[in-house]
Amino acid sequence: ANDEYLVVRGALDKDMLARLEIFLSQKRPLPAKMKNEGGNSDDERKERYDDRDSLVCWFSSFGECRWLHDRLAKIVSQVANRHWPLLQVDADGTAICEYEETQYTVYGPQQHFKAW
Repeated sequence: ANDEYLVVRGALDKDMLARLEIFLSQKRPLPAKMKNEGGNSDDERKERYDDRDSLVCWFSSFGECRWLHDRLAKIVSQVANRHWPLLQVDADGTAICEYEETQYTVYGPQQHFKAW
């Protein structure tokens, strides 16, 4: 662990990865684009295609792949929120939050995400 990221070894076991591969094979990622949310000019709010060179799709893990949602929520509560305690937790230590959609991104050779 360091101040900026964690590596969670064994977060998904071999069987989970096989199930996830089957689920994700049904998704159809599309070319990704970025849209600046801030700024006052129309130019600053234009969709950009050069910051992000990848394919992406979004899905509700809660609604479409519940076991994945549950696993990721457990990692958030038991690992991430213990390292960076940003979320309130209930009596069982479960994070009290609303989860966003899950992002599935595919990168090919020389593709990138250069927004940070």
